[in-house]
Amino acid sequence: MRSSAVRFRRHYLSVCISRNLATAEDLLTDPTAVIATGLGAIPLGSPVAFLNLAGSFIILTTTSYAIPFAANVVTGRKYFPPGPFYLGKLGLPVNILAVLFIVLFNTFYCFRK
Repeated sequence: MRSSAVRFRRHYLSVCISRNLATAEDLLTDPTAVIATGLGAIPLGSPVAFLNLAGSFIILTTTSYAIPFAANVVTGRKYFPPGPFYLGKLGLPVNILAVLFIVLFNTFYCFRK
């Protein structure tokens, strides 16, 4: 059962039979509502804080794309099984180019305007 990994699981095991929904678990353990409320409240405050948060989001997401590309380059593509977009011999140069572009664009994005 999925709920067994949650702390205080006895409190979360109640299920609304009419809606077939684990109400307490969804309401108390779903951090999406808290994150969305926090992100929605940022424009009410400082515009600089919102721009910094948006900028860090851009840098962190592009870095998260670069991590598997760099792992592919470092390990020689041994540990990643070929998928539907397998590029063959062209994959290694494309991965290197992608990592270099991400590093370059993240560096330029950090400069002030």
